[in-house]
Amino acid sequence: MKNLLFAYTLFISFITQNCLAQQDTLFINAQGNRSTKDSSIYYTVFEKINDTSYTVSSFYKNQKRRMLAHLASTNLSVMSGDALFYDSLGHVLHCGKYEKGYAIGEWKYYYLGTNSLKEKRLYKNHDEYCVQFFDSITHHVEEEGCMDLYQKKTESWMTYFYHSDLIKKRSNYVLGKHEGEQIEYYKNGKIKRREIFKHNRCKKGWQFDEYGKKIKYTPAFTYPKSSTSVYYYLKKKNSCILNLLGKGELLITFILSKDGKVKNVELPTIQACSCKEDIILSIVNMKKWKPAKREGEAIDFNMEIHLH
Repeated sequence: MKNLLFAYTLFISFITQNCLAQQDTLFINAQGNRSTKDSSIYYTVFEKINDTSYTVSSFYKNQKRRMLAHLASTNLSVMSGDALFYDSLGHVLHCGKYEKGYAIGEWKYYYLGTNSLKEKRLYKNHDEYCVQFFDSITHHVEEEGCMDLYQKKTESWMTYFYHSDLIKKRSNYVLGKHEGEQIEYYKNGKIKRREIFKHNRCKKGWQFDEYGKKIKYTPAFTYPKSSTSVYYYLKKKNSCILNLLGKGELLITFILSKDGKVKNVELPTIQACSCKEDIILSIVNMKKWKPAKREGEAIDFNMEIHLH
């Protein structure tokens, strides 16, 4: 949403920097800058309603509407009122309302190219909102809860069984991390697993069968672990990594197989060079990891590591 507000600020700056007539048209290129008609990817029409109000209509080059919104203030510097945004085929992407430049009330987001609801937000204030995520096929709520001003999960969240209104899991978050009690359920409503978290770490857990009888506890999910720090391992094996890190973040992706072996290593942020090849080889030759586990069973897991 903040990115969208930035884009709208570009439009608004054109108004404040240029005395628009009763109606004026601006052409925008792929970089979001004002351009000629031939190099534009869409165009925006500002229509003056009165001395303090404009209607903002943006269109794709195929003439399909991209956006319909309003500017209303003493200096025409903020969005106000209803706003709708469309994909290039004419389907609504999201819609809601602004007040003094901030999203307020209910906003709806739709799956691309459809009329199926993907997400519904209810803003509590400028940055905090509660949200529901919907399944694209059954249209049931998959998960719901609230986001804090840092766009991280906060307070109580609920996850539901597929194609059902039955609760699968209740969780509590602080700044996007598990905190306090988390409970998982069977479809019959009985508790399957109860866990106590502190600073995103499970401190204690209990597990039960479908009849409520206590059984051996197994975490629902266990993240993979390496026997050594990836950063210090690569630093020791490849001195050239320091030069790469000096140029920016190093992203490493790979698949960690259920037997703990590394495969399909990629360094998408690094151009081809001998150092890149050496780093990939070093990662492939790491000692076996402890694999990720779901319900106690080892699984293949897509790893993503960011080094700075």
